[in-house]
Amino acid sequence: MKTFNKSLAAVLILCAGSTAMAKSVSLSDFDTSATTIQTSSFAAGATTLVSPEVTISNGTNYLGRWTGTQLSYLDTNTGGLLVKFSSPVGMFGAEFVANHVPATLSVYSASNILIDSITLGPTGLKTINGFPTGFLGLAETSKKIDHAVFSTTMARNSIYIGPIVYQEVSSTVSPVPEPETYAMLMGGLALIGCMVSRRKSS
Repeated sequence: MKTFNKSLAAVLILCAGSTAMAKSVSLSDFDTSATTIQTSSFAAGATTLVSPEVTISNGTNYLGRWTGTQLSYLDTNTGGLLVKFSSPVGMFGAEFVANHVPATLSVYSASNILIDSITLGPTGLKTINGFPTGFLGLAETSKKIDHAVFSTTMARNSIYIGPIVYQEVSSTVSPVPEPETYAMLMGGLALIGCMVSRRKSS
């Protein structure tokens, strides 16, 4: 029985460690404590947008391109748009419009380890002047988002972002298990079952 308990505990610990720590969020998931940075409030032609808590780089600010929106910062360089926080946050997102290609938000830890990513579009989204638009957001339960990248399958000139929003993680956000976690759990339980069966037969 002790062997069974130890084996079960080992499986559960292993599965807990493989749980994805981020989940997709929408703009409505942010509360009144959230901070919003309007990219359109920075100078036209600016290539790096700097505020006390956030630096947005690797693009160019174009004002007035998307009438009636705050979308302004375009990926004019390869590698996607980089958003770097002065201190790690737990919840982050931004509005975007893309050039008829899927748009991806990837969030990273301070050691540049990918925490998670999410991709939207281009089908099924609302459009602005015929171009797909939406909101990409991720929440991480341990407040470890150090920086993020917005990218597409195109090299550059493919995605604008507008207001970015970030905050501490809401208590309603919980880790989302990956499919591999369930597979590992089932495999571990099957192994324990075999061990118990072998002990009974002996």
